[in-house]
Amino acid sequence: LSSIQMADKITFTWHLSDTLTRSYCYSVKEYLEYFDAHESEYDAKTIDLVHSLADYGHYVQPFLASSNHWKIGKDYAEMDTCYTENYDVAAVISDIGDQPISAKRTTVAVKSSTFCLKLDSTITMEVMLTVDEGTDVECSDYPVTRMDDGRYLISIEDISAADLDKRITVNVNADGLYQLSFTPLSYMLKILNKDTYSADAKNAMCALYYCYAAAKRYV
Repeated sequence: LSSIQMADKITFTWHLSDTLTRSYCYSVKEYLEYFDAHESEYDAKTIDLVHSLADYGHYVQPFLASSNHWKIGKDYAEMDTCYTENYDVAAVISDIGDQPISAKRTTVAVKSSTFCLKLDSTITMEVMLTVDEGTDVECSDYPVTRMDDGRYLISIEDISAADLDKRITVNVNADGLYQLSFTPLSYMLKILNKDTYSADAKNAMCALYYCYAAAKRYV
């Protein structure tokens, strides 16, 4: 499931024989309701993780709905279960601390680079490079895709929630070396620090941060 599907009911079917099947319908949201009813059976780290996951599902929906032009309640069921009513953005920025983004180069062919954090069923960091026309881009570490507009997309996939603090180094050959070093937290911090980003975007990043922190403690 993607991060925005926590309230969607999923139907799954067991085929017990050629003629006998059993179908069930369930959602992550229903699991959370079950969990709350049995909370006394779990330790504090597990409770914190499950609650932060619910908050993430709740706050990421309006952010991605606005970014991708779909409607909550129409395209995806509303994830209205949450345990945190608001976030202290300044406190999250302080907790994240310094997460520098560094770049080294021996090439002038790379004109610019941008970052994006994709929040689907897994977390993916995307780096988009704009290069001089006719320049080929190669990366031995991660997949590279040439986009229709001539830019190159580098995807760092399957990032665990507990690993958002781990530094990623991307080495690109584009008529010389272009090296980028960052963490997913670097991108989150960029959104939290800029007034140009919406409250929905900042809430989503705060929720993701606390999900990361809870996953880190749990692991």
